[in-house]
Amino acid sequence: MAGLWFNPAGLLSSGGIIRRSRGIIRRFGGIFRWFRGIIRCFGGIIR
Repeated sequence: MAGLWFNPAGLLSSGGIIRRSRGIIRRFGGIFRWFRGIIRCFGGIIR
C-alpha cells in the first residue's frame, strides 16, 4: 500500500487513478479531521 503512495508512475501505469486518488483524499480527510480536533484542543488550552 505504501508503494502506491510513493510511486506515481505505478499509479499511472495501473490506471484507475481517480478511484485511488479518491481513496487517498478520503484518508487525508480523516487525518485532517483528526488534526483539526487536536488544534481545537490546543486552542482551548491556549485560551
